[in-house]
Amino acid sequence: MISLEQLYGAVVEGIGKASQDPKFGFYMLMDGKKIGTARERWLCERICDALVEAGLKALTEEVDRIDIAILDPIGNAVEDIIEAKFLWCHDCYQSRTGHQFFVNVWRDAEKRAHYGLPQKAIVFAANYESMCSDGQALELYHAKAVKKHLDKHSSGTVPFNCCGFERFEKELFEEFRQGCDIFPRQGQYPTQDTWSAKHLGASKDIRAWVLSVRT
Repeated sequence: MISLEQLYGAVVEGIGKASQDPKFGFYMLMDGKKIGTARERWLCERICDALVEAGLKALTEEVDRIDIAILDPIGNAVEDIIEAKFLWCHDCYQSRTGHQFFVNVWRDAEKRAHYGLPQKAIVFAANYESMCSDGQALELYHAKAVKKHLDKHSSGTVPFNCCGFERFEKELFEEFRQGCDIFPRQGQYPTQDTWSAKHLGASKDIRAWVLSVRT
């Protein structure tokens, strides 16, 4: 069974390589219909490559559409299930009682529970830094909502700490600490593991945490 530290290392390696791709900003910032694939899938393909390079047998979307399946190197049976979710820091602000889309991580775990296998999750968090005024016309993802929220920041209508990575991490641990092990630990996120995506005047930073669902 892969450890959280091993998985996080592959995540860092995979996103690090993805961030060097000239299309990184395009895949991270454009609307899903425009990019033609899910952001999670595009990143998971590169994370899967990192796992294979580390000596593990891993497949993406080939076994029951599991995002990443770790296989027994001899018998090809699934040993570990890894699902990925891409979430946005500004959604912490939208819901006063915690991030409104953490429930999707739990739903993935429930969907795969019948396997009776170890389950892990990769949670990507994106924090927008800028959005151009014509983002919606350019088909940038979340353009209208992000522009509105960033304008509230700049005008002082909402406090700067209403969202962002600090609040996202706080709400992540509040939501999952009772049922999951989480890495990196709270308050110990290595800031160098932050990747910047830019495209057509929009920009956001990306971080990632890995979770292991306790059985």
